[in-house]
Amino acid sequence: MSCVEFIIPSFKVTMTANKVLILLVMLAAATHAHENKCDATQNTSLCSVSPGGSVYIQVMTNASGHQVLCKKQLPLGPINVFILKREKLTIQYEPFRDRTEFFINNGTFKISNMERNDSGHYIIEAFDPDGVLVRNVKVHLDVQESTI
Repeated sequence: MSCVEFIIPSFKVTMTANKVLILLVMLAAATHAHENKCDATQNTSLCSVSPGGSVYIQVMTNASGHQVLCKKQLPLGPINVFILKREKLTIQYEPFRDRTEFFINNGTFKISNMERNDSGHYIIEAFDPDGVLVRNVKVHLDVQESTI
């Protein structure tokens, strides 16, 4: 069995190839530990995520050619979070400006660096190219500290 050497200032680490592979798998898992997937294709969904993590909310299997509108329910009424129109995403809610993406090819909305005040009720509507409502999804996001 071959060995791999890592030289870190002030000491040297020698590991077998199997141990290196196990370490790499563990590191890869740790980088995705704060990512949550939420299937909202069934019209209603509850998603829990830790602060600082990311959430992927799948609204439909493919949003190509669709117009998608996401609203967050606030105490004074709903506010537009984003709109996807003609394959272009426009973030309309400032707190999400640099933390959101929408993947058209699989109909998934991503929010990164979750904050406690991101918790709440969201409504996501999708319209076909003729303007007919084809999806009306309600999602409740719960951002809270992990109990682990």
